[in-house]
Amino acid sequence: MAKKKTASIGEFKNQLKAIRTGRLSAVTIIFSGQDYFHNKALSTIEHIAISKNPEIATITFHGPASSNESQLKASAIIEELSSYGLFATEKLVIVKQAQRFLFPSKNNEGEINDESKNSKSNLEKIAEYAANPTKGMYLVLEIDKFDKRRKIAKELLVNSMVIECPEFKYEGEVVAWIKESVKAKNHLISSDAASMLFTIYGANPAAINSEIDKLCIFALNIPEIGIEDVKEFMGDSQSLTGFELTNAIESRNLKKALTTARTLVLQGTTAKDGKNPGLIGTVHMTMGSI
Repeated sequence: MAKKKTASIGEFKNQLKAIRTGRLSAVTIIFSGQDYFHNKALSTIEHIAISKNPEIATITFHGPASSNESQLKASAIIEELSSYGLFATEKLVIVKQAQRFLFPSKNNEGEINDESKNSKSNLEKIAEYAANPTKGMYLVLEIDKFDKRRKIAKELLVNSMVIECPEFKYEGEVVAWIKESVKAKNHLISSDAASMLFTIYGANPAAINSEIDKLCIFALNIPEIGIEDVKEFMGDSQSLTGFELTNAIESRNLKKALTTARTLVLQGTTAKDGKNPGLIGTVHMTMGSI
């Protein structure tokens, strides 16, 4: 069976638009995709909640990072969702990394770690709450993956808003996103310059977005950010030199590749600790592909 694709960036933006133009759901599930988009969805929900009610109380829980940690209980979350604050008439409760909270791993004996055999699971309790939520309370569950096959999980989905996040994999989609993100900041960037950012940072939206923010400040009144602008902004960084080495190898320009590789090695040997064997090894392996 083919693996299901994550949501597209267009679908993700439509989901956030629905939140901005509509009302918050009593229960919202954010899942799949990359952390950058999880954080984007979370910040959007928080912004909308606060803009509609500046006095709303925000409570954040963190699910266990491993099966060895003490497990977060649904009762603690439901208690927060059932009581109003001293001055707040509404409450936003966020559960980050809720994967093991809702779908706990099993120990060596095959028993669930956080619930006894005779008790309801966290997932069951949250699903029951979602079917009859407290007025003015908003629960957000951030999950890496959501097991939709379980009956109780399907029941939770029926009573929840679902935000599925995208995950970048290919250069084309990253380049398109870069160009659109730069345009949203009232700038333009060439396809070559956007491809350059992809080559340097890969499909990492958080790292790329950070560079976009700085580039747009650097660009000022430049009509369109090009490769030379990116080079000027990044200066003599190892990332930029690595980009040039990759281009030289792809174009089979041996002279430029050797010169650029030498620059990278010098950058590594003059690092703060006096050497960077990992960088030098990478250059050695890369040059072997010529």
